[in-house]
Amino acid sequence: MKKWFESIIFTQAPDDIGDVLFEWSAPEFEKHDRSKLWYILAGVVMAAILIYAIVTLNFLFIVITLLVALIMIMQHYLDPKDIEVKISTGGVLVGQKFYHFHDFKVFWLAYFPPEVKNLYLEFNGIRRDKLSLPLGELNPLEVRSALEQFVEEDLARENEPIEDYLSRRIKL
Repeated sequence: MKKWFESIIFTQAPDDIGDVLFEWSAPEFEKHDRSKLWYILAGVVMAAILIYAIVTLNFLFIVITLLVALIMIMQHYLDPKDIEVKISTGGVLVGQKFYHFHDFKVFWLAYFPPEVKNLYLEFNGIRRDKLSLPLGELNPLEVRSALEQFVEEDLARENEPIEDYLSRRIKL
């Protein structure tokens, strides 16, 4: 049981991922420059949410709110680590997690420099999860032409998803 659990948590990249087409490093998460006013407003919003949760006796909501607050405090003090990203002929490697191309339904690029330079890969299945990868200094046209060989491009999408846009705008 322990080996099975460790295999899920501590995944190892396969030895052979194919020929590497692109390789770069990306931050683990985006570190925002937040003002004192932002922290004051966030504190007021969190306090209001906590008061509402206490008045309605919603204990699960209290726990979730406190966990969100703890994560935001931790993000303030932690610097993001750089994660190695590789696109190869076999799939996409992010850190130690490898995704085969057959795991993806479509991809699209949101490229509006300097704020947004991301590659999005949507997974197959009923879950509508997606993998978001900041491109950094890579040429998006080269990435697009390489990925088109392996995954279908969703030409209808050219913007970042609304949750990414809101997260970036309100600095979450």
